[in-house]
Amino acid sequence: MNATLKSHIRMQSRLNFIINLVLNGAIAWFLLKDKPALSAWGEHGYGADLMITGFLLASLVALFAIKGHRSKLAKGQHEAVPPAELGALARVATGNDWSNSLLFGLAGALLGAGTVGMLMLLPLPPFSPPAYAVFKGVWAGILAALVIPPAIKLGLRAA
Repeated sequence: MNATLKSHIRMQSRLNFIINLVLNGAIAWFLLKDKPALSAWGEHGYGADLMITGFLLASLVALFAIKGHRSKLAKGQHEAVPPAELGALARVATGNDWSNSLLFGLAGALLGAGTVGMLMLLPLPPFSPPAYAVFKGVWAGILAALVIPPAIKLGLRAA
């Protein structure tokens, strides 16, 4: 992988972190600002929200990055990434762009479930809506930043 592509991937990861931090934090705030404190599960729980967000965010970010970079590859704006540089990703993501994005979505949902499990193990009080909005924004930003590098590489993989 050349230095230009590495720089592009870093920039896209940072950009996606910021965009998803702001959007997901703002959405959480507007939807929950009048709600009581949120626990992991129950009527006012965040567990399902993190799992659904993980699935949707990871699959959509991956789909847009894969499709967008496949188009850039076809236009000659980026060089193809050889299969050897994809590592295990080359063996796992062998389907079309849609099925590959669903794999990212599954990983995102599992990360959401793991996050909820970890939070349940910690002796934390329920989240206030503003605290959850900040937490969710940062969590979504990190998830998007993690999805971008492999998704870009899949979009640029050699045929």
